Amino acid sequence: MTADLALILAGPFLRHCDNDNFTLCWVSREPLTELELTLADKCHALTPEHLQAFALGEKAFYYLLHLKQTDLLASNQAINYQLSAKGYPDLFASVSELTYPAQDANSENGPRFYIKPDISQMLHGSCRNPHHHSDDALKAADTRLSQDLSLEARPSLLMLSGDQVYVDDIAGPMLYAIGQVITLLGLKQEGFEGAKITHSDELDYGFSALYQRHKHLLPHTQYPAKTALWRWYRNHPIFTSSLAENHLVSLGEVIALYLLTWSPELWQCIDIPETPQAMTPANTLRWQKQAAYLAEFAKGLGQVRRLLAHVPTYMMFDDHDITDDWNLTARWEEAAYGHAFSKRIIGNALIGYTLFQGLGNNPDKFKLELLPLMNKLFSQANTLETKANSHSIDAACADHNAAEAASENNPAEIASESNAAEKAIETDVGSADVKNADESAAKNAAKSADETVGPQDALIQALLKFEHWHYSLATSPKVVVLDTRTRRWRSESNLAKPSGLMDWEALMDLQQELIDQDKVIIVSPAPIFGVKFIEAIQRTATLIGGSLLVDAENWMAHPGAANALLSIFMHRKTPQQFVILSGDVHYSFAYDIRIRFRHGSPHIYQITCSGIKNQFPEKLLPWFDKLNGWLYGYFSPLNLFTKRKRMLIRGRRPNGHSSQRLVNHSGLGILTLAENGAPKQISVLHSDLSQTHFEPPRDER
Repeated sequence: MTADLALILAGPFLRHCDNDNFTLCWVSREPLTELELTLADKCHALTPEHLQAFALGEKAFYYLLHLKQTDLLASNQAINYQLSAKGYPDLFASVSELTYPAQDANSENGPRFYIKPDISQMLHGSCRNPHHHSDDALKAADTRLSQDLSLEARPSLLMLSGDQVYVDDIAGPMLYAIGQVITLLGLKQEGFEGAKITHSDELDYGFSALYQRHKHLLPHTQYPAKTALWRWYRNHPIFTSSLAENHLVSLGEVIALYLLTWSPELWQCIDIPETPQAMTPANTLRWQKQAAYLAEFAKGLGQVRRLLAHVPTYMMFDDHDITDDWNLTARWEEAAYGHAFSKRIIGNALIGYTLFQGLGNNPDKFKLELLPLMNKLFSQANTLETKANSHSIDAACADHNAAEAASENNPAEIASESNAAEKAIETDVGSADVKNADESAAKNAAKSADETVGPQDALIQALLKFEHWHYSLATSPKVVVLDTRTRRWRSESNLAKPSGLMDWEALMDLQQELIDQDKVIIVSPAPIFGVKFIEAIQRTATLIGGSLLVDAENWMAHPGAANALLSIFMHRKTPQQFVILSGDVHYSFAYDIRIRFRHGSPHIYQITCSGIKNQFPEKLLPWFDKLNGWLYGYFSPLNLFTKRKRMLIRGRRPNGHSSQRLVNHSGLGILTLAENGAPKQISVLHSDLSQTHFEPPRDER
């Protein structure tokens, strides 16, 4: 090891902050006691009511501080925060370059932020892959902020709309580093069922084992592939990513990935050789390229941490936060949740998301259903052993039903499906109705579940049933963040067809959020109005049974979800100003959208910025851009044959370009809004501090 272990391993990260809430997250190398918060020059003695603490390992302790109080924080005023603990009068004093040099003398009181409920400017983006060759746009956002720390220049918030980590796409040097971090921090181990290994301590991080997990470790299905072309192939991989050679499987690996992705400290404690031994020449070359990109990525993490310490940050998962094609089709769900090992892999990624992303968005949503189970899991001994057969899908369903019978106040909502395979999915991953459940009923259900399955399995089952990942922010405009992954509208005609991104009930919940709002910002990880030519390619692939090959998940892929969503936009009581923020696709674009033949149509803006550190294949996108313009341009009659034929869609011009509409350059979105909620400026900030401005369409001639 090249350096001593720092006190603060990750953070501090500002999360949900408004006039009534202050939320902060960090990870330390040792447990902390007698914590006290100084916030806006006022001291707060912290009690267990304000803190969630989890022992992730022998030398890794996770803390989430959530202080909730009416009129806790004033709007549009500078607010400093500082933490102390027993033995540490300034907990974050050892964190280098946590404050900005130009922050004046008050920087000694800790990082400074502002509560700006009226959104005039915000940052947004998605898709941050550490070993991609592009640079990290979050560094540019930090540099930009350091140049002007005034209230007017501060963004109200940073919205990260998916793929903050890539659990399914891990570079060889990153997996090697993860193995070192697990040992260094003594992260928790676990037993496996249904896998070729029985315990996580059997995972091999040697050079010869890298880039091999898709062949020797990841699970396969036990039924024939059923597509329009191939019906004979059995035992195909459950995890469909083409880059799954180093797919993470254990909870310790997922925790290590988050720590390495968000903070520089651990990179100083690990050694990554330039030339690995016992690798093929091709893999050696891959290693060297990836190691160079990761080294550059790690250099910028100090700036990323500083940005996240000064700007309230919100997050939502997309597929790569869990695994590629997560819940893409009902057939995929049947395979993934019907196999003991794949269910554990997905569950571990979901635990990691909950810890490092989900909890900070709205901590109160998790108290009733999930926090008791999380406390039980992370209070166990260092090894998280599983009971024999606890991963059997039949046993899991039986345990779930037993837990339901034990509590009359917590009934399950199991959707009735005509297809038997669909029923199996709904039983295992179905939704739990907790809207009217009180705290004692939830605890009784958790206790009943824990008596039949281990704490890790009990938590995973609860996470798979959890239906409250979505959230909204009490800002102006109101921000509504959609969960497009766990409440899907499954195809009734063919389990292999793409599911709708949200089911009927979820879409009706969305409509209720929008009624009587005059302006709103919707965060949808996948674009609602995408590039039609690319969607046509995905539809063609779906018709021949290749939906998993082309990530055929767009809002228009499922007729029911598409029609219900478009009806929401045309409802008379929905907002006049819709701003839709999306990511996912690895390129950026902006559309202005109106309803055809309607006087007083709402103004809809689809703004997509992707990725923060990722890009689309460089040779393909220019062709897709041209073909989309030729086939589905503003005047094209082909638009009349699409599901969005009632919408008039015009692409904005990046930097005034006459024909280009798509930008293939990593960056972070900057959205500037007028008082009525309409965009004043739509921009992408690139890593070299240059910007792409999306100019409005030319007036109709």
